[in-house]
Amino acid sequence: MSRHHNLWQDGAGWFWTSTIVEWTPVLRSPRAAALLLSIWDSRRECFGVRILGYVVMPEHGPPVTTGEAFLAKLAYMHSNPVRRKLCQTPDVWPISCASWYDCGGGPLRLDSTEEML
Repeated sequence: MSRHHNLWQDGAGWFWTSTIVEWTPVLRSPRAAALLLSIWDSRRECFGVRILGYVVMPEHGPPVTTGEAFLAKLAYMHSNPVRRKLCQTPDVWPISCASWYDCGGGPLRLDSTEEML
């Protein structure tokens, strides 16, 4: 069964979650994850989409309108790899923006969160 999400709504922040068919861990490979980040980066430029946070889980790939909700969702998202016992702390998961928020760097540049906070 296919699900489609409409992500277009001006002025709202969106957290998008998807899973791979039958939870197949296709993003376990660092090369596959790097390719996904590269695609996101190119689409951001092409469509003017802002990326404020991300976590790539092996088998994963709703509107938020307040700063408090945004920060709660971001913390939840960052803790996913820890809950799954893929790492000890969110900042060491290599395909997440947790390190960006902790030390200002990571594999994918983030856009400003000023409008959300």
